[in-house]
Amino acid sequence: MMSNLISKYYYYLSVILRYPVFKYNLNKISFYLKSDWFDKTNYHEDFQKRSFNQLRKRALKTKFYKSFFNLTKNETPTFKDFPVLSKIDLRKAENDIRNNFFLNPRNKSNTGGSSGAPFYFYISPNLRDFEFSHQKFFFDRLGYKKNDLIYSLDGTRISKEDKEMSIFWKTKVGSGFPYGKVHLSVLELNKKTYEIYIDKILKDKPAFLRGYPSALESLALFIKKTKKSNKFNFIKGILLTSENITEDQIKNISNIFNTNVYPQYGMTEACAFGFTKANSLKYYCSPFYGITEVLDDNNEHVKLGEVGKVVLSSFGNYYQPFIRYSTGDLAEYGGFDNGFVILNKIVGRTQDYIVDKNGTRIMLVGLVFGAHLKSFKAILTWQIKQDIPGVISIIIDKDDSVWKEEFELEILSTLSCNKKVSVEIIYSNVFLFTKSGKRLFLIQNIKKSDENNL
Repeated sequence: MMSNLISKYYYYLSVILRYPVFKYNLNKISFYLKSDWFDKTNYHEDFQKRSFNQLRKRALKTKFYKSFFNLTKNETPTFKDFPVLSKIDLRKAENDIRNNFFLNPRNKSNTGGSSGAPFYFYISPNLRDFEFSHQKFFFDRLGYKKNDLIYSLDGTRISKEDKEMSIFWKTKVGSGFPYGKVHLSVLELNKKTYEIYIDKILKDKPAFLRGYPSALESLALFIKKTKKSNKFNFIKGILLTSENITEDQIKNISNIFNTNVYPQYGMTEACAFGFTKANSLKYYCSPFYGITEVLDDNNEHVKLGEVGKVVLSSFGNYYQPFIRYSTGDLAEYGGFDNGFVILNKIVGRTQDYIVDKNGTRIMLVGLVFGAHLKSFKAILTWQIKQDIPGVISIIIDKDDSVWKEEFELEILSTLSCNKKVSVEIIYSNVFLFTKSGKRLFLIQNIKKSDENNL
């Protein structure tokens, strides 16, 4: 406990002391990004070579990679020589995949565990250089000015005392760039509190909103009912993050707030920075943040238009190198644009599956996302939940103006998997959320032990 506390304070001290280095790297990477994106220069080519060489040197100092390669002095592994590692692999490696020299600053972090057990790992101060330079590039594209307010809708916890005073947000010290000066809690957002959130936004007039698409959409739809859409012309843009995003969500949020919507792709592990053009779901992954691959089950790169697993290598984490890390995300590969890897869309996660009555896993990427159902055009939002092998329930918020009875039959026929799965359809706009307020497409409550007993 004491060692963790010392490590944390040492990390923050390192952040403060290296501020001039941070500032220099931030401006340098931001310049490279803007130049390659807007002017089609090729700074990324040399930058990636140098960054990977630094990452490789640090990786080869760890016990895990020393053992894996067992190199002689004259050997140097190429990028493709490095193994593809999952979260399970990294959990098993634990301390062996870290640069444990006590003078190396690091801070402990973790994913929320929304798709399984929480994943704990360490980050180094260098990550801030990459993260903030990319966020600066992102917001500059949207017209960000120094004193612009950014408000975030996220899983912030609110104290009992604040709830009693109808305060459902926390205010950060400083500008709050880039994650938000004020964090409005999606956990307290409901029919009883919508007006309070709206009044807060109208009063403070933030230039940007960011956060979970499900929360921002529900807030937008309430605004539409109250006919207040014309009062939000001070918003320059809305950033969507943390959940899978649908075209209908983008359309609703953009139309009601009367501004452009910009999805962003990344993760707590800080291995990728993907951004879109206005109101699009096509992500451009920065070559200055790391290396993005889309691989098949044999770890070979997929072809244009094919779906594969997203595998990432982060340039910024010197303490615990992430090289060829299989994130669990699935995406459709869209090629390159001057070094920026294109993901046409994020289609789900590798662990998104349902279990039939025989205990067989059926992956949703093929069953649902590859089915191209006619009913898709009439579904506003939907969610699958499974508690028992061979039985699923589907919550569907449908567009009554285009919905047809045949769509229900199509869904039942497709998801029943030749009568191996019993399907219940519930028409509703009330969905299930994680503890942090995220809305997942699949709520899978079957444990692996339960599958093995079938």
